[in-house]
Amino acid sequence: KSGVSGGRSRKTAGQKSKGRRQGHGSRSGKAGSRLGRKESWIARIRAQREFLKGLRERKTISDADYKTLYRKSGGGFFRSVRHMKLFIGEHRMVKK
Repeated sequence: KSGVSGGRSRKTAGQKSKGRRQGHGSRSGKAGSRLGRKESWIARIRAQREFLKGLRERKTISDADYKTLYRKSGGGFFRSVRHMKLFIGEHRMVKK
């Protein structure tokens, strides 16, 4: 009498714990279900607000510029912190 062996499942579980089996071919489900859209938004907005806070504390940007950048980031204008840095440089918001 033979049952169902758990050896293979243990092997794949071990591989998954190492971060294997996560390539494009192994995925079923949209990108939003793997890393939630809201979670990614929260991570992005927190990083942007932290960056802005640092600039304001170091007096790198004016309070008016801080306010406009904060509002833009909240509205989803910036894709990332890098995009924000690019915008600040292009619009000459850095104080000397």
